[in-house]
Amino acid sequence: MLNQGQRVVLPLKPTDMNRSLADYVARHAPIFRGHDVCGYLAERRFHVNGEPAPAETILQSGDKLELMRPPWHEPEVPRDFPIVFEDADVLVVDKPAGIPITPTGPFLTHSLLHLLRNEFANPDLAPIHRLDLETSGLIAFAKRVEARGWFQSQFQRQTVEKRYEALVFGRIPKDLHLVDIALDRDTLIHSKFVPHPQGKPARTEILDRHHWGTYSFVSLRPLSGRTHQIRAHLAAVGHPIVGDKKYGSNPGLFLKWLETKDTKLYLNEWKLPAQALHNRGLILQDRKGCRLVLHSERDVAHSWQRGIASIDGDIQIS
Repeated sequence: MLNQGQRVVLPLKPTDMNRSLADYVARHAPIFRGHDVCGYLAERRFHVNGEPAPAETILQSGDKLELMRPPWHEPEVPRDFPIVFEDADVLVVDKPAGIPITPTGPFLTHSLLHLLRNEFANPDLAPIHRLDLETSGLIAFAKRVEARGWFQSQFQRQTVEKRYEALVFGRIPKDLHLVDIALDRDTLIHSKFVPHPQGKPARTEILDRHHWGTYSFVSLRPLSGRTHQIRAHLAAVGHPIVGDKKYGSNPGLFLKWLETKDTKLYLNEWKLPAQALHNRGLILQDRKGCRLVLHSERDVAHSWQRGIASIDGDIQIS
């Protein structure tokens, strides 16, 4: 589907002042990875203070820099996100893998936020926590501006209880019940988090496990709210999530995949096209102080079994 393009407000730092627009684009190349920035400059799609700007424009303090991104064809996304709970303040849906929560990369109108805002005719709808593109499960949205703070504060205070399910490589030992490993950004892949003694504290509880041949199906509860915490912790103890490209045992493979984004080339190693991680349960309080205990009915286990069987053959569950 061809969208209508996007207006993107770009960050300006003190170090960008008194430099040309072309220099800004060159110095901030990672922001524009995958974009035709030379074409954008030639077509004057960069605007300064609301006006199309040539490449030699000198950026000044107080300037507003925007990119008028041209229309593009967005990838198709799954549309099965059943409503699990709704009241006047909050909407909770069961997100499938393969759709982002908010616009990112090639996704704009094909983001869950955009689709739900259109479906409910509610521009105030806003997510109050996050799930990765490939992670499925419960995601909550505040329906009113005045409700956002109430729900977001629960996540910030870590009073919300979340229960995840994952399929991982290897047989997790019966005596592993808690992963307590501080995490920090990886020096090679900046969007990845790895164990570091000076990192932020992170704790994940392993509640239950079942062995599926050489794999383990596990239930987990994050006791802290670090980015990619479950994925990083499981990888750190030698049991990366099946289908997890970024946290798999071969980081070089992830870097190769970035060049083409062709997952089929590496399915023999990753086993599944998307990471096998699902947010099964969510417990939080509504604005009246009542406890909301919410549960996903999505049958991810059966889906993961079918996916593994297509690569490895049938597996024995114990």
